[in-house]
Amino acid sequence: ETTLNPRTRRLLRVEVTDHIVTDRVINELMGRDASARFRFIMERADEAEELDV
Repeated sequence: ETTLNPRTRRLLRVEVTDHIVTDRVINELMGRDASARFRFIMERADEAEELDV
């Protein structure tokens, strides 16, 4: 059983090429340190094209 609609869900393969950078970014975005997450977002705010609020 899934919460996603089987007719509209999409799976995308993600290939990690730089494990160190990927680990750092995941920790910044999902870690306990909110200041790191805020800094990451603010540094890249001008790059955002779509927001789902």
